[in-house]
Amino acid sequence: MKHTINLRQMACLAGVLVFANKILVLPSLFYDKVGVDGIFVLLFMFSIDLLFLWLFFRLKRAFPKESFFEIISKFLSKYVAIFIFSLICIFFLIKTITTYNIALLYLKNQVYFEAEEYIFPICFLTVTNNLVCKGIRSEGRTCEFFYAFTLTLVGVWIFCSCLNFNGFPMFFNIPAINIGRTAFSFLSVFGDNLFFFLIMDKIEYKKENAKTVYWYVIINMVLVAIFYTVFYSVFRYTGSMHNNAASDVITFSNKFAGLGRIDIVAVVVVMLLDYFQLSIYNTAFDSSFSSIFPNERKVFSIVLYDLLFFIGIFFFIPNHVITIDFAEKYLCCFALVLEYLLPLSCIIFSVFKPKRRKYEKIF
Repeated sequence: MKHTINLRQMACLAGVLVFANKILVLPSLFYDKVGVDGIFVLLFMFSIDLLFLWLFFRLKRAFPKESFFEIISKFLSKYVAIFIFSLICIFFLIKTITTYNIALLYLKNQVYFEAEEYIFPICFLTVTNNLVCKGIRSEGRTCEFFYAFTLTLVGVWIFCSCLNFNGFPMFFNIPAINIGRTAFSFLSVFGDNLFFFLIMDKIEYKKENAKTVYWYVIINMVLVAIFYTVFYSVFRYTGSMHNNAASDVITFSNKFAGLGRIDIVAVVVVMLLDYFQLSIYNTAFDSSFSSIFPNERKVFSIVLYDLLFFIGIFFFIPNHVITIDFAEKYLCCFALVLEYLLPLSCIIFSVFKPKRRKYEKIF
């Protein structure tokens, strides 16, 4: 029980992941590709994410005690599982760097104009490392504790954004094939349900409580979709110019001219969500590393993660421009294989799971 989370805590973590990397630069990137029809890219990918959430619960019911590593080892081989989980470690490390660079761009532009570069990784890693050290249950409880406060701020932020709504823009301006191409380019921004596959043996599953997770996820998806609709309503001609979407929707409005820094609500929301999101990615790395090296202490995973993180942000992917270009060209292929094809293949495992014999059920 000490190293497990219940479905309500899973629902809170899933709710945080719905917002992951989707409320800052992504609306403008969608606009640059498909204009205001970017809202349909979002809805299409959300539909797929819901499908994979259902797939996770199906696999969890089929293998209630086994870990994801054990399932892959059983049906493929342990060496294949080690190779796949090594790729997952690399993948979540890159997702961490991607999220960090986008958050850094936002925070430096909105609040910390003169802060030194080294301060941000120290702040983020101090919090995320501590949550990983305490274990998945502490992380789930912390997210559950702050979730109501965070969701309240999100509600205020969405409400303030909706006050700027300027009518629905003209949708369906581009061929449907462009929506699919754009969705593929940004696959790495979605598909975070892979995290729950990695910790599936640490989730206390009760069928009657599974609806809680769906409700949390759907509510957050609706909030994000409303925000995108407002964004494209306000910036229907200049959407590609607004990389800090969370604050720009509120800032570029005469309605709040006399209220000062009303966008501080958006800043607090982004900071809270990024701290939890980065801790989830850190946990995903640690869980994958621990599956490959089960006898190693957690401290080795954390030190390796921090070291690779610093190397990544200072040498390989030092800024958000390179991050976005890398994500569009290369990271989407990683995401297709690891976040979608890998979990999808598991439905075969659940269908062809060997059934227990009658005498086994007795014991």
